[in-house]
Amino acid sequence: MAWHHLQYVAGLCRLGHDVMFIEDSDDYSSCFDPRDCVTTNNPAYGLHFLESSFNRLNINASWSFYDAHVDRWFGKIFAQVNGFLAHADVFLNLSGLTPMRP
Repeated sequence: MAWHHLQYVAGLCRLGHDVMFIEDSDDYSSCFDPRDCVTTNNPAYGLHFLESSFNRLNINASWSFYDAHVDRWFGKIFAQVNGFLAHADVFLNLSGLTPMRP
């Protein structure tokens, strides 16, 4: 699933677009950790995977993750995400799973 999303981010960046990858935990246990084969509320594995994937693939894009369980942003903070979205030409919700929060 990760590569499905990353191909859009990488491709749009390489075409010269200003891209921000935004992920949301939603309100249920949605963080999968393949080391233990469990779904939890802990985003640590996914955040590490995301950052290392961006670095390994030379993706020059911002990213942000909202953890609804602790009401905390990782990567870019809400003000930066909100400002980016306010001026965005396009918002792609690739899987239709990202909740549309205020």
